[in-house]
Formats: sequence, structure tokens, C-alpha cells
Amino acid sequence: LVYIAAADVHADGWVGRLTHDGQRAGFLRHMPQTRCKLTDPRFGSTATVQVPHFQFASGSYSELEDAVFHNIASLKNEQWSQIVQPPLLHLLPDALIDFNAVRADHGRLQYSFA
Repeated sequence: LVYIAAADVHADGWVGRLTHDGQRAGFLRHMPQTRCKLTDPRFGSTATVQVPHFQFASGSYSELEDAVFHNIASLKNEQWSQIVQPPLLHLLPDALIDFNAVRADHGRLQYSFA
């Protein structure tokens, strides 16, 4: 799961979307996805999602970083066997991407990645 801080540039639709259920638009529609089966052993439930997928998040990039580091700090007191299982497993994104600018006329994105 990737969180995107792109409040100023995603509104015009150029960045687009690539969701867990396979919806795609804009530049992101060109990224290939594959099906992934997620299992929650606590409930014996499974879900199939498309990966990778992106979730837009409100706030600035630094606010997103703060939230991630807060979640990391909260995981320090947990047992490893609990961290690698849902729901704790899903507290941290795989990456943060901040789309700084979109140059649709040149087909380019300017971004920061962590």
C-alpha cells in the first residue's frame, strides 16, 4: 500500500489513480498490477486485491512522515509475531510518494519517494 501526498496535483486528474480493486486513470494507469491474496488468520478471512495500489492521503508530505514515524514508535513495544500479522502489519505503508509537479505536456512527473 502506498500513500501519496499530492493535494495540489492530483485534483486535476493527471496523476490519476491505481486502486486495490483495479480502477486506473491518469499516469498511474500505465503501471502493471497483479492479484494478491491477503489472509487475516485471526478471522480466517481472505481478500484478493490488486498490487501495487495507491491511496491518496490528506496532509503534507511531512505530516505523512510524522504519522509513519509515530506508528513505528508504537510498534516498538509489540512482539514480532504480532507485527507481521494484520492489523499491525498494515500500519506502515510500503512507501511514501509526494508528487511535486505534473508536466502533462511532456508526460513527466516530479516526485519524492521514501
